[in-house]
Amino acid sequence: MPMKTWTDEQLIILDSEYPTADLKELAGRLGKTLVAIKAKALVRKLKRSPDARVWSPDKRQKLIALYPDHSNLEIASMLGSTESAVAGMAFKLKLRKSAGFFFEHSSKGFFPKGHQPMNKGRKQTEYMSDAQIEKTKATRFKKGNIPGNHKPVGYERITKDKYIEVKTAEPNVFELKHRIVWIEHNGEIPPGYNIQFKDGDRQNVCIENLYMVSRSEQLKTENSMYARYPEEVQYLIKLKGALNRQINKATKNNESL
Repeated sequence: MPMKTWTDEQLIILDSEYPTADLKELAGRLGKTLVAIKAKALVRKLKRSPDARVWSPDKRQKLIALYPDHSNLEIASMLGSTESAVAGMAFKLKLRKSAGFFFEHSSKGFFPKGHQPMNKGRKQTEYMSDAQIEKTKATRFKKGNIPGNHKPVGYERITKDKYIEVKTAEPNVFELKHRIVWIEHNGEIPPGYNIQFKDGDRQNVCIENLYMVSRSEQLKTENSMYARYPEEVQYLIKLKGALNRQINKATKNNESL
């Protein structure tokens, strides 16, 4: 009679732990070789969990404990894994680094709060040699140097609101072109007035297309709710408003009698 090499207890452990266990550790516990473990699992039609090859339950618990205060490289070295595998499983488990870890690692490349530069308030000759000062001359901006991206007076650009702006002075003074055109033809724009476009095109700045309107009038008409309607509808809206005012006035008079 052939000798039974697997006890019932060993088979129960194999069946329950094979899907997720570290097979080397399981083989050691059961007193079997890795080949024997895999052969018996094949006979008993046991399947491995998709993550088990890298992440056994024990390994996951170690990752959870280590992740907040260690770098992924350190964890990978401790667990015999790779940085990408550590990062992937940490994302899957929604793990986060601790505030202390972030402070320690992010502050290494920055000056501490209150740090004073060593040359603050000092003359160049106090912290640089004559030879070092001479070398810096080659990279200094010359007096009157004009940067490559400099725009001359008269340069035009389009704003995000589709208006044309013109550079009128150095170093970077821009004014709205339609206002400049109006002033050239009609003089200064009084306070409280805007220059608008008859055809609605903010880039059509010819004088024939411009008109001046007070801001109060603009609010009452052009920017009001009924300005979007045809003139006939606007008239009816105004008429209704006037009628309502008369009704309210008559009602108040009747109530006071």
